[in-house]
Amino acid sequence: VIGKVINPHKAVIYSGPGGFRTFSYTFVMTPESSDEAEEIKKIVYFFKYHMHPGVETIMPRAATGRGGSGGGVTPATQGSSTFTYPDEFTIALYPNGKEVGAPTNASKPALFKINKCFLESLTTDYTTSGQPAFFKDSGNPVTTTLGLTFKETVLVTRNTISEGF
Repeated sequence: VIGKVINPHKAVIYSGPGGFRTFSYTFVMTPESSDEAEEIKKIVYFFKYHMHPGVETIMPRAATGRGGSGGGVTPATQGSSTFTYPDEFTIALYPNGKEVGAPTNASKPALFKINKCFLESLTTDYTTSGQPAFFKDSGNPVTTTLGLTFKETVLVTRNTISEGF
């Protein structure tokens, strides 16, 4: 034993900015009536719908006779499909009634602005204390826990951080 170690000559190489920021939110919604449960169902549907891409089917000119998109269902062999982007979301936080990013006296505020995002994942849990429970008249869940994870569409840099992001 000589009390020495071999220097592994390790180095870190910067390969660009890290990934896009993600933001996760969890909402536990417990309606007091079937009407409120219907509203919660609409909220879940809203996020589910807007997080997914659309599909545009482009019909060949000969298939429609008009050179445009035809109506009805098109067999996959007669046209081609392209995806449209999912919708983007603008998230704004309002602690104490003031939007984050509004002029403030704090040089380093606790919260920061969020750039445009897309909804990366959505989870729903319809259990109440570990057991599913439903309204008798409508069959709607008594509790809905909605988990939303958003991902920003813009990379963060020192410039964007100095702008409050």
